[in-house]
Amino acid sequence: MSTADKPIRILMVDDDRMLLNLYRVAGGMRQSEFELVTAENVEEADKLIRSPKPDVVLLDLILGNRPDTSTDELDKANGFNFLLMLKHDPETADIPVVIFSNLSNQGDKDKARALGAADYLVKARMLPDEVLTALRQTVQLDAARRKVANLCNGQ
Repeated sequence: MSTADKPIRILMVDDDRMLLNLYRVAGGMRQSEFELVTAENVEEADKLIRSPKPDVVLLDLILGNRPDTSTDELDKANGFNFLLMLKHDPETADIPVVIFSNLSNQGDKDKARALGAADYLVKARMLPDEVLTALRQTVQLDAARRKVANLCNGQ
């Protein structure tokens, strides 16, 4: 887990290259705080999440499964399925996942939380600095939860 002396490692999964570049710039301006790794589809994200593990995943819902996924095949089921896979895999289950989507209906938010998302951010309503701050808070909250769990378990 991230500590004060190393940057928070973020895996951002989104098919929008322009948005990924915007966040690369925003993260680069705060590189002492954040290390941003990006994936444009589920296949890339699955490879990148394993080594080294990110501290948090920023996940769009409308994604493709493969690098060659056509625009008309992008589907929110791919994002939800990836979230479900992460939360059911013992290697990745403990990584907090923050949904980052323009889908803002309550049903999608409820489904994401039910599948294990730590938070749900609506892209159009947030600036990059606000998103990075929210991710830092998610990582800090996750670290606090782990500490409490360890204390309760006598570790």
